[in-house]
Amino acid sequence: PTRMKRKLESTLPNIQFTPEEVILIHDSIHSKPQLDSLFIRDQVFNIDHTGVCSKVEVFGITFVEQNKNKSSKFAKLARQGKQVTWIVTHPDWGLIIDGKIYQSCTVIDRNIPLKKYRSERNHTRA
Repeated sequence: PTRMKRKLESTLPNIQFTPEEVILIHDSIHSKPQLDSLFIRDQVFNIDHTGVCSKVEVFGITFVEQNKNKSSKFAKLARQGKQVTWIVTHPDWGLIIDGKIYQSCTVIDRNIPLKKYRSERNHTRA
């Protein structure tokens, strides 16, 4: 790997979320009425609703709502009412659509089967 890639990889948090935690974060970002925070692994994380897209940083990993003003197919889905959340990681990004993990990434524990995890809404704690 190049120096820059090694440097970037060394600064990434070493964490793995369970699929259930990922869905909880997704649900919290999209909840109506809006939640100010969420509770995971005995810690509270504030959800930022001040910009165009709601987002939250959990243990150094950013989860962000799809920007509906973009021209991508995912922005179109969001404009149609789908709840789309990106997990911003390197080298791959995760994607959750309507409470289902659509695309896994390095921070989702791949030892746990993904197909059984879907949003149950009304989550309060993980």
